[in-house]
Amino acid sequence: MERFLTTPLEEREKFEQMKNLNTRLSSNEAIIAKLEKELNDAIAERDADLLLTIRPLMINIILFITIAII
Repeated sequence: MERFLTTPLEEREKFEQMKNLNTRLSSNEAIIAKLEKELNDAIAERDADLLLTIRPLMINIILFITIAII
């Protein structure tokens, strides 16, 4: 069976690359979590604004229908 041999320098480089990838992954996960929170906050704010806009319209429609029925 043939073995693949790596030099100590290659092993160190591989280890450093893996360490750098892990650091970048952790950083990216933190950024993603922050962006997801910002997105969810923006969606909640948008929904609240829509509700404030739509509620008076719904009341007017209900009043109009009620008056039309009478």
